[in-house]
Amino acid sequence: LNRKNHYKTGDRPFMILVGILSGTKKKKRFSGDEQFFQMIQFELEQRGGLSFVFTPKMIDEDFIEGYVFKNERWEKKIFPYPHVIYNRLPSRNAELSKPIQTFFNTLQSYHIPYFNKRFITKWEQIKMLNDSSFFPDSERLTDSEKAYRFLKKHAFIYIKPVSGKVGKGISTLTYDDENNILLKTQTNTKTINRDDVQQLFSLLLKQSHTEHLLQQGIHLRKWNEWKYDFRILLIKPHDTWKIIGIGVRATSEHNITTHTLRGGTILPLETIQSNVNINELTIFALEIVKKLTEATPFLKECSLDIGQDEDGHFWLFEVNTKPMTFDEKEIQKRRVQTLSDTFYFLKETKTLGEYP
Repeated sequence: LNRKNHYKTGDRPFMILVGILSGTKKKKRFSGDEQFFQMIQFELEQRGGLSFVFTPKMIDEDFIEGYVFKNERWEKKIFPYPHVIYNRLPSRNAELSKPIQTFFNTLQSYHIPYFNKRFITKWEQIKMLNDSSFFPDSERLTDSEKAYRFLKKHAFIYIKPVSGKVGKGISTLTYDDENNILLKTQTNTKTINRDDVQQLFSLLLKQSHTEHLLQQGIHLRKWNEWKYDFRILLIKPHDTWKIIGIGVRATSEHNITTHTLRGGTILPLETIQSNVNINELTIFALEIVKKLTEATPFLKECSLDIGQDEDGHFWLFEVNTKPMTFDEKEIQKRRVQTLSDTFYFLKETKTLGEYP
């Protein structure tokens, strides 16, 4: 090891050292939003701290290699184990791998706090909240006949991969009669019959690597013929959840989801503010995270996808325990500031072990 690359607490007295655990990615140093990681580092530096980004392959028993942004580029250095770990691993498989589970156990033995500990699948979220007033009617795809009855019951349903992200792999079915069932995917729309639907369900059931969820479709409120829903970012910097910002995502009736990566667009909250009771929306969001925290006390940050139907009722579609970057710059700025508050709180309230 090149000892010149060491960052030592004696050379520079950090008030806090934060490690950002990211994933590996081909042709890149690490996965994730580099600008977001730079913003965290800049914010911490203003407060006398420092952060670095590292991947599972950079972890050693006695130190962690990591990247710090200096002189307009990422430089690799060697760090002691930090005060806090911010988990930004991009997949469940990465989190469940044996090296990472061993690493998490090591952090616990050193009393080093880390969040958020893991992804929560769509079905896990429904079971954890266990309240039909939050989610639309939902069930796992386990049997094609049962699934067909679910379609007939609701006439409009979503089919979602249980571990899917950003709207990937979602499709919808709209039932008119047994010979007129509309199937929509991200790229295609066609009319099919009962036999086709049964075949679709059977094919999905054969995908052993992917479970699917069936969910009652909600007819969203519209603005100028565009259906829209909300992305609400929440962080728990101390003992109470805070709403950091509310984003609005809209799309045409032809698109399945409002995700910007799937054809959705951003609307300023002010555009639809006269259409929605923001106070009721925030109360609904805080009720969700309060109940979710009872089942997942490790949770410190999440975003909620919430829609409002034509009758004004709010529905939770998904909890994201690894929120992506918010396109609204003010929300993202408040996010970084509040995350930094969270890091300091965790450092001060946890008993930290000695650095190895």
